[in-house]
Amino acid sequence: INMIHWDKPDPTDNFDDFTALIGAMDMVVTIDNTLAHQAGALGIPCYVLVGKDHHWYYASSGEKSHWYKSHVIMRQYDNEDNWQGLIQRTRDKIENS
Repeated sequence: INMIHWDKPDPTDNFDDFTALIGAMDMVVTIDNTLAHQAGALGIPCYVLVGKDHHWYYASSGEKSHWYKSHVIMRQYDNEDNWQGLIQRTRDKIENS
């Protein structure tokens, strides 16, 4: 997996450029933010990492999003105190898909 860390995905700076960059991606891995929603709106495959206390629209279980067909919801387990397990599970899922 070739991962690129994008330091400044700032949609308030230039939304057209922001959207064009996302549209050029094969896949997005992110937390719940504008990037996740824009990738979903564009139909770009997107793994969204959500913590234990996440927004209501991610429901309480499952990997499918009710809002975006291209989203895979990756959830932090209740007994996890950090993100390392979630990140590893996400990486494993991507590598095995």
